[in-house]
Parts: sequence; structure tokens; C-alpha cells
Amino acid sequence: MLNFLFLIATILFFGCTTPTKKTVRADGLLEYRIYCYADGWAGGGCETEAAEICPEGYSVVSDYGSHNSYGARTRNLVVVCGDIAEQTNPFKRFFKPQPGLEKAEVEPFDGQAELLTASLAETPKAFLKIARGNFKLAGSSCFTQYDAKGGVDPSFALRIPDGISNISLVLVVSGITDSRTETKIVSRPTMSMNTATLTGVGSWPVQADGFTFGQQNVPVQETVINKDYCAYYFFKGLRPVFGVFPRELNDKEVAATQSHKGVAVWAIINDSPAYHADLMEGDIITHFMGKAITPANFSEMLHKLAGKVVQVQYLRKYQSHTKSIKFNIEE
Repeated sequence: MLNFLFLIATILFFGCTTPTKKTVRADGLLEYRIYCYADGWAGGGCETEAAEICPEGYSVVSDYGSHNSYGARTRNLVVVCGDIAEQTNPFKRFFKPQPGLEKAEVEPFDGQAELLTASLAETPKAFLKIARGNFKLAGSSCFTQYDAKGGVDPSFALRIPDGISNISLVLVVSGITDSRTETKIVSRPTMSMNTATLTGVGSWPVQADGFTFGQQNVPVQETVINKDYCAYYFFKGLRPVFGVFPRELNDKEVAATQSHKGVAVWAIINDSPAYHADLMEGDIITHFMGKAITPANFSEMLHKLAGKVVQVQYLRKYQSHTKSIKFNIEE
């Protein structure tokens, strides 16, 4: 009985806390609530420091709670913790959305995005493969990591930046842009021992050892690596009307055709009307239904001809061909 009364008195006087309640918020932050049983007659309350609450790898984003007249938190202490790696994620910090993204035609997606990685030399083939899969660019994040000994984990790019959704594919391109050897001056401690002969009591010689401490500047060779990173974020496009990613004619094609009109086929989307009509990458599309095609009117013509059977005139190895192709209805 006396032990029970002592426990009650301790709670009333000092206050105590229950185990914390942890919540994972929709934004990925961790929220902890510490509940106090009593404020205490002597101003007791939640004395736990916010920094002690966050688990390893997390830091305090914010903390709040009511306070009593003694300045101690009472009743509730709420601590919000954020992933340190998430807060310092360079892919999020340098993200830029693709212009016109809000008007883009997007196939809804709420799963885990696929991660692809490529070197600078592999980038053209990677982009071509992505285009054939009917992926559209939503935005990119590019930065240089200076003195990149450890590098940046490409999986950080899968932590999709705020403000965009439906991302189903992320391509991370990285490459060393600068590697050089630098000479740095490093200070290192030194120690030397000195021996001296002293005249002792009764004129007997005595030897004594002493130490001298200092520092020495030493040149050290270090390799410094600067590395570029770019993450490209893609969403799946809707069913294409025609299925061609066009590009402008290059100088060689302009000289061969003696015209700036037409668009060259850079990529053909798999399972599209252009794909099933056996158009090839490198073909030059010159006319739809007898009307000349230019880079400026290509998209407009697709919009007008959606759902129709279209006479498509094109050049392959600079020889003219014509095919009737049924365009898809615009979604």
C-alpha cells in the first residue's frame, strides 16, 4: 500500500510519459507523439528532448507542444522527423518540370517506377528505347557532384519530386566530367627526442631525455573527380494517333532532298499505326493527304487526321513511297 501511494505521489510531483505513438505521414515524414500522464505539482511534464526521438538516419523537421508555467512541455510533445538522405537528395533539389507538363496526356500510374541507368555514351540508345515504349518526358534533374569519391546512389532518383505524379520510368545518366590530380598540403604531427647532460647533486653528471612536439606540412597527391548526374522522369503516354517521334532534317538530308520541308522519323512507338505500316526510323515523311509536312504543322495535322485513313508519302533512302495508314482516334 505504501509503495502504491509512493508511486502516485511520484507521478503527481514529477510527471511521466507513456510510450510514444509513431505515425508515417503521407509525405513520408515520421510523426511521434509523447503523452504525459500528469503535469505534476512541481511543473513536471514531458522532458524528452526532440532530438532523442528521431531514429538513426532521421533528423528533426519540427517539434511542438504545450508548455506549463515552468517552461516544460506538458500533455503532448509532437516531433516530426525527416529522412536525412531525403532532405539532402540532390535529385529533388535540382528537379525542373518539362514545360507544358500540365497539358500532357498521361496514362495514370501509381506503382513503383522502374529505374534505368546509363553512361553518357549509352544515353542515345537509352532515349531511343524509351521513346519506342511511348514514354513522355515529365522533367529532369541535373547537377554536378564535385570531388565525387563515393558518388550519388541512383536509387535516390526514385524518390519522386513533389508536384509530379504518374511517373513510371526514371533514367539516371552519370559520367565523369573532370578527373585531375591535385597537390594538397597536409599538416602532420611530429615528435623528436632530445637528450641533455645535466650536473646533478655532488657534481655527478645526469642524463635527461626530453620530447619536442610540433607539426610539419607535407605535400600529398590526391585524385579529384567531378561527376555529372541527370535523372529523367517519364510517364506513359496515351495511345498514339500515328506513333512517330519526329526530328528536323539534318544538313545531309536537306542537301539530298533540296528542301527544308518534311520531318525525319527519329523513333517509332511499338504497336502503333506507323509501326504496323512498317515505317522505319530514318524515313522522311513529306506529305499527309497530299499536304506538305513541316516540323511546325506536324502535330496539328495529326490532330486533324486522327481516326482517318491517311495517305502518307515518305522517302526511304531518298526514294518516294506512299502508304495508306489508318490513324488511331485521339484519346
